[in-house]
Amino acid sequence: MADEIMMSIAAALAGKAADTALGAAKGAWGQLVRLVRERLGRDHDAAAATALEAAQLQPTDEAAIQELASALEQTAAADPGFGAELIGLWPKASAELTASENSVKAACTSVTPTTPSTPDPWSSTIATGMPCPAATTS
Repeated sequence: MADEIMMSIAAALAGKAADTALGAAKGAWGQLVRLVRERLGRDHDAAAATALEAAQLQPTDEAAIQELASALEQTAAADPGFGAELIGLWPKASAELTASENSVKAACTSVTPTTPSTPDPWSSTIATGMPCPAATTS
C-alpha cells in the first residue's frame, strides 16, 4: 500500500482532473502537475500513465487513487530525484489547493439571495458565473 503522502498527492491529482489534464494549474500545484505528467510520460510507462488517466476519470474511486499512488511511489523509488521533487512540492501545492477551495467557499457564502423566494444563498452563483457547491452541514 502506498504511503499517506503519495495517497494525498494521487487524490489531489484525481480530484483536480481538469487542471491536471490541461496543465492549466499555476504555482507549486502547477509545478507538481507538470512534474508528474512529464515524468510518467517520459519513460512511456503505460501502467503509470493509465493509472493517472483512470484516477482522473474516476476521482472518487479509491482503487484508482490507490493504483495511482502506487505508480507514483514506484516511480519515486526508481527515480529518487523525482521523488524528492514531488515530496518537496507537496506541502506548498497542498496549501495552494486548500486556499483555493476556501476562497470559493467564502465567495459562495457571501452571496446573498436576490429574491425572497431563493431558499439558499448556496444556490446562487458567484461573480464568475459558476454555480456554488451544495451547502453541507457541519
